[in-house]
Amino acid sequence: MRYFEYEQDMKKPTTFFILLAFLIGEGVPLFANAGNFPGFQKKTAEGRRETKGPGIGSVFTDVEAGLTGGDLSSITKHFAKQVYISLRGTEDGCYSSNQAYYIIQNYFNQGRITNFKFTKKSETGPAPYATGGGTFRSRGERETIQVYVALTRLDGAWVITQFNVY
Repeated sequence: MRYFEYEQDMKKPTTFFILLAFLIGEGVPLFANAGNFPGFQKKTAEGRRETKGPGIGSVFTDVEAGLTGGDLSSITKHFAKQVYISLRGTEDGCYSSNQAYYIIQNYFNQGRITNFKFTKKSETGPAPYATGGGTFRSRGERETIQVYVALTRLDGAWVITQFNVY
Protein backbone atom coordinates (compact mmCIF):
# COMPACT_ATOMS: atom_id res chain seq x y z
CA MET A 1 0.00 0.00 0.00
CA ARG A 2 1.37 3.43 -0.94
CA TYR A 3 0.98 6.32 1.49
CA PHE A 4 1.01 9.01 -1.15
CA GLU A 5 -0.53 8.60 -4.55
CA TYR A 6 1.66 11.20 -6.32
CA GLU A 7 0.53 10.46 -9.83
CA GLN A 8 -3.15 10.49 -8.91
CA ASP A 9 -2.86 13.67 -6.80
CA MET A 10 -1.03 15.57 -9.53
CA LYS A 11 -3.74 14.72 -12.03
CA LYS A 12 -6.30 16.54 -9.94
CA PRO A 13 -6.49 20.18 -11.09
CA THR A 14 -7.05 21.57 -7.60
CA THR A 15 -3.86 19.98 -6.23
CA PHE A 16 -1.85 21.36 -9.14
CA PHE A 17 -3.19 24.90 -8.73
CA ILE A 18 -2.72 24.89 -4.96
CA LEU A 19 0.89 23.77 -5.42
CA LEU A 20 1.45 26.40 -8.12
CA ALA A 21 -0.07 29.17 -5.98
CA PHE A 22 2.13 28.16 -3.05
CA LEU A 23 5.31 28.25 -5.16
CA ILE A 24 4.45 31.59 -6.74
CA GLY A 25 3.41 33.05 -3.38
CA GLU A 26 6.77 32.07 -1.84
CA GLY A 27 8.76 33.44 -4.76
CA VAL A 28 7.30 36.95 -4.68
CA PRO A 29 8.81 37.98 -1.32
CA LEU A 30 12.17 36.67 -2.46
CA PHE A 31 12.28 39.09 -5.39
CA ALA A 32 10.43 41.92 -3.65
CA ASN A 33 13.14 42.13 -0.96
CA ALA A 34 16.12 41.74 -3.29
CA GLY A 35 17.32 45.22 -2.33
CA ASN A 36 18.00 44.00 1.21
CA PHE A 37 20.57 41.40 0.19
CA PRO A 38 24.26 42.19 0.84
CA GLY A 39 26.02 43.30 -2.31
CA PHE A 40 22.77 44.16 -4.13
CA GLN A 41 22.85 47.66 -5.56
CA LYS A 42 19.68 49.65 -5.89
CA LYS A 43 19.38 52.20 -8.64
CA THR A 44 18.34 55.74 -7.79
CA ALA A 45 15.74 57.66 -9.79
CA GLU A 46 18.55 59.06 -11.95
CA GLY A 47 19.75 55.52 -12.77
CA ARG A 48 22.95 55.71 -10.69
CA ARG A 49 23.86 52.84 -8.42
CA GLU A 50 23.39 53.49 -4.73
CA THR A 51 26.43 52.56 -2.65
CA LYS A 52 27.48 52.76 0.98
CA GLY A 53 30.98 53.50 2.16
CA PRO A 54 34.07 54.29 0.13
CA GLY A 55 34.59 53.17 -3.43
CA ILE A 56 37.13 50.65 -4.62
CA GLY A 57 39.75 53.24 -5.55
CA SER A 58 39.38 54.95 -2.19
CA VAL A 59 40.08 51.71 -0.32
CA PHE A 60 43.22 51.07 -2.37
CA THR A 61 44.37 54.67 -1.81
CA ASP A 62 43.89 54.25 1.96
CA VAL A 63 45.92 51.03 1.90
CA GLU A 64 48.78 52.72 0.03
CA ALA A 65 48.74 55.70 2.39
CA GLY A 66 48.54 53.46 5.44
CA LEU A 67 51.49 51.35 4.37
CA THR A 68 53.75 54.27 3.44
CA GLY A 69 52.70 56.46 6.37
CA GLY A 70 52.65 53.73 8.99
CA ASP A 71 48.98 54.38 9.84
CA LEU A 72 47.56 50.86 9.90
CA SER A 73 44.15 52.04 11.09
CA SER A 74 43.57 53.54 7.62
CA ILE A 75 43.90 49.98 6.30
CA THR A 76 42.15 48.02 9.02
CA LYS A 77 39.07 50.26 9.02
CA HIS A 78 38.24 48.61 5.69
CA PHE A 79 38.56 45.03 6.98
CA ALA A 80 35.61 42.66 6.68
CA LYS A 81 34.50 40.83 9.82
CA GLN A 82 36.71 37.92 8.74
CA VAL A 83 39.96 38.58 6.87
CA TYR A 84 42.45 36.14 5.39
CA ILE A 85 45.95 37.30 6.37
CA SER A 86 49.19 35.91 5.01
CA LEU A 87 52.40 37.60 6.17
CA ARG A 88 55.80 36.44 4.97
CA GLY A 89 57.50 34.33 7.60
CA THR A 90 54.77 34.68 10.24
CA GLU A 91 50.99 34.46 10.31
CA ASP A 92 48.74 32.76 7.79
CA GLY A 93 45.01 32.22 8.30
CA CYS A 94 41.53 33.67 8.61
CA TYR A 95 41.07 36.10 11.49
CA SER A 96 38.48 38.50 12.86
CA SER A 97 39.07 42.13 11.97
CA ASN A 98 40.31 42.86 15.52
CA GLN A 99 42.76 39.96 15.50
CA ALA A 100 43.94 40.94 12.01
CA TYR A 101 44.67 44.48 13.21
CA TYR A 102 47.00 43.26 15.97
CA ILE A 103 48.68 40.68 13.74
CA ILE A 104 49.45 43.31 11.10
CA GLN A 105 50.52 45.80 13.74
CA ASN A 106 52.98 43.28 15.24
CA TYR A 107 54.35 42.47 11.80
CA PHE A 108 54.97 46.08 10.81
CA ASN A 109 56.38 47.00 14.25
CA GLN A 110 59.44 44.96 13.25
CA GLY A 111 60.38 47.67 10.76
CA ARG A 112 58.86 50.24 8.45
CA ILE A 113 57.94 50.56 4.83
CA THR A 114 60.06 53.23 3.17
CA ASN A 115 58.11 53.24 -0.10
CA PHE A 116 55.13 51.41 -1.54
CA LYS A 117 52.97 51.67 -4.66
CA PHE A 118 50.25 49.51 -6.16
CA THR A 119 51.38 48.58 -9.67
CA LYS A 120 48.34 46.58 -10.77
CA LYS A 121 44.72 47.26 -9.88
CA SER A 122 41.59 45.49 -11.02
CA GLU A 123 38.68 47.69 -10.02
CA THR A 124 35.95 45.87 -11.95
CA GLY A 125 34.02 42.70 -11.37
CA PRO A 126 32.82 41.08 -8.17
CA ALA A 127 36.32 40.65 -6.64
CA PRO A 128 38.53 43.70 -7.19
CA TYR A 129 42.17 43.43 -6.16
CA ALA A 130 45.41 45.39 -6.14
CA THR A 131 49.00 44.27 -5.93
CA GLY A 132 52.20 46.24 -5.68
CA GLY A 133 55.65 46.39 -4.22
CA GLY A 134 57.82 48.41 -1.94
CA THR A 135 60.77 48.42 0.39
CA PHE A 136 60.62 47.30 4.01
CA ARG A 137 63.44 48.21 6.41
CA SER A 138 63.89 45.79 9.27
CA ARG A 139 66.88 45.50 11.62
CA GLY A 140 68.98 47.69 9.35
CA GLU A 141 68.31 45.58 6.25
CA ARG A 142 66.19 46.42 3.23
CA GLU A 143 63.75 43.87 1.91
CA THR A 144 61.53 44.03 -1.13
CA ILE A 145 57.92 43.24 -0.32
CA GLN A 146 54.93 42.44 -2.47
CA VAL A 147 51.43 43.21 -1.13
CA TYR A 148 48.17 41.75 -2.43
CA VAL A 149 44.77 43.09 -1.31
CA ALA A 150 41.39 41.64 -2.36
CA LEU A 151 38.00 43.27 -1.81
CA THR A 152 34.45 42.01 -1.58
CA ARG A 153 31.21 43.97 -1.59
CA LEU A 154 29.37 43.50 1.71
CA ASP A 155 26.22 45.39 2.72
CA GLY A 156 26.83 47.92 -0.04
CA ALA A 157 30.44 48.72 0.95
CA TRP A 158 33.77 47.42 -0.35
CA VAL A 159 35.72 45.64 2.37
CA ILE A 160 39.13 43.96 2.50
CA THR A 161 38.79 40.18 2.70
CA GLN A 162 42.38 39.25 1.91
CA PHE A 163 45.67 40.94 2.83
CA ASN A 164 48.93 39.23 1.87
CA VAL A 165 52.55 40.34 2.23
CA TYR A 166 55.13 38.28 0.31
